[in-house]
Order: sequence, then C-alpha cells, then structure tokens
Amino acid sequence: MEDRMFYLIRDTVGIAGNLAEIIGILFLFTQFRRPSAPQSKTKVPVKPRSVRPSAPRTYDVRSYDAQ
Repeated sequence: MEDRMFYLIRDTVGIAGNLAEIIGILFLFTQFRRPSAPQSKTKVPVKPRSVRPSAPRTYDVRSYDAQ
C-alpha cells in the first residue's frame, strides 16, 4: 500500500512538472518571438497646449551674491 502511494505521488509530481515545463516554454515562446506586422492604429491628434503669457515683473531680481 505504501509503495502504491509513493508511486502515485511520484507520478503526480512528474506530471505536474511536465505541465509546468510546457507552460514555461509556451510563455517564453509568446514573450520573445518576433513581433508580427503592426496593425495600423489611428493616431490621436495632439492638441496644442495653451500657454498664458507671463505677467510683467513688478520687482527687481537681485542675486544674494552680488551685494
């Protein structure tokens, strides 16, 4: 009976290992294969950013180093 359990567990672990290996190979194949021809995507037009003109300075800019 113990021998049957041992063989059952051994075979189950072996099958799980084989499945994990197949899944890993499929993952690597799908991640690192050459990309197919790119599908033509419609480009979204970029709106120009509206920038407000800067206000005139009402103060003197003085450097602390030039005293």
